[in-house]
Amino acid sequence: MQRLWLTFTFIALCTVQAAAATPLALGFAILNQDPSIRALTVPAQEKATLAGNAIGSIPEIGTAMTRIRKSYAAGAELSVEQMYSIARSATPAILIELKKRNLIEQAKKVAAVYGVDPVNLIAPIVTEAVFNPYSLKNRTQNVAASLMSLVGYNSKVAEILYQAQTSHCRSLPNSYVRLNCAKISISPVILIQTGVFKDPSLQTYGIGQFSPLRAMMLSDLMFYVSGFKKFDEKNLSAAFAIVLDDDKVLHAIAANTVMEIAAYQRIAGIDISHRPDLIATLYNIGNEVRNATSLRFVREMNPSAQPRNNYFGRYVFEVEDLLRAAVR
Repeated sequence: MQRLWLTFTFIALCTVQAAAATPLALGFAILNQDPSIRALTVPAQEKATLAGNAIGSIPEIGTAMTRIRKSYAAGAELSVEQMYSIARSATPAILIELKKRNLIEQAKKVAAVYGVDPVNLIAPIVTEAVFNPYSLKNRTQNVAASLMSLVGYNSKVAEILYQAQTSHCRSLPNSYVRLNCAKISISPVILIQTGVFKDPSLQTYGIGQFSPLRAMMLSDLMFYVSGFKKFDEKNLSAAFAIVLDDDKVLHAIAANTVMEIAAYQRIAGIDISHRPDLIATLYNIGNEVRNATSLRFVREMNPSAQPRNNYFGRYVFEVEDLLRAAVR
């Protein structure tokens, strides 16, 4: 009965918000269906907007540096600054390739539907192409995943919703908060026992190196905004199909952007919508609810504290001018 009531409430909220064509409001409605997230909501008067693009020291590139050396620098030892410079020099060719595939125009159209900056859609695709060159060039991974999706792959991920530790998550009425709750509640021991760590749906595929599980978490938002059919948590074939389709994955990236912005506004009281470097960082590391919650607690002790980007987001910061020129 509780699940039915919550589901009805969620549908009612989303119907009202969908009529107003406000994807961000839909994102808020999705988050509000988890009482633990709702309790973290920052009062409107306490919300803040980050000033400019001021960021601190240059983050290390880490393991991605090996790929840069191999792909662009013939294995040479380079400084972090040189690595970012090389990454920037690779950007124009990638943007040309995206234009040939008509993906930049598609990104602009999808971004308008979701009410987000189109830079936030092409930025992760370009960045993945720089640091993971196979995302655009090598189709072997995509073909293997396509075969898996065609035979109706049954994901082990659904098993985490049927553990004693996650019983309270099953009553939540949308896939985003349901799986977010399960990820927070489940123990590593159970994850190992169920084999979820090795589940292909947690891996990333396609031009955006997007995970089918993440696409499934965004199912409700994509349904209400784009009209996509909702995914079955026990069979992620449809989610694989979205991730592997160059045009459709743009909707998943846009929905992902909306949820990142919504989480940081609702939980941390910060508007990151004008910071593609931070949105790209969250695209890379995930867990925007957990990270927004951590930032909230830090800001309670130090109100001037700001979120920081990682190497993925720093690259977007370095090439934002090129990205903006491409979407004009």
